[in-house]
Amino acid sequence: MRLLLRTAGLLWIAACSPDDGEPAAKEEHRTVTVPGETCGDWRAESEGTRIIATCDTGMSCRYDATVVLPGELGDHYGICREEGALECGPEDACPDAWVCRQETGPAKCLYICEEHADCPGAFQVCDREACVIRSCTDDDSECLSGSACVRGVCVAGASP
Repeated sequence: MRLLLRTAGLLWIAACSPDDGEPAAKEEHRTVTVPGETCGDWRAESEGTRIIATCDTGMSCRYDATVVLPGELGDHYGICREEGALECGPEDACPDAWVCRQETGPAKCLYICEEHADCPGAFQVCDREACVIRSCTDDDSECLSGSACVRGVCVAGASP
């Protein structure tokens, strides 16, 4: 059994032993110290470990994609942004190396890129010169060239 609480945009997960007495899944906690890197919580594909990546002081994680696969808790992907760069508009400038872009919802500051490799975080792809997290439905045609759909999110350099 897992306890899931959402407070003011933060996601807290408490691992408990399942009701059937089996041990809880392993969790790995990370602190993201670089603006632009990926934050959130997701299951690592290879070993089943749940990664919980939180932003360091002065930054916040805004979820850009939520993927729920059948029978799973769900994966949440975001980008750590400095407190003053969460949302932007005509009068709000983004920090250097960031651009104001509206994908869905309010406009936000996104890291500038020329190719996928320029994006600072995992699960990010370069789309129209900005690093974004793009969800997909196990169909590589929804992903940009040079990326493939893996567990519901487009991953740069992944093989279809």
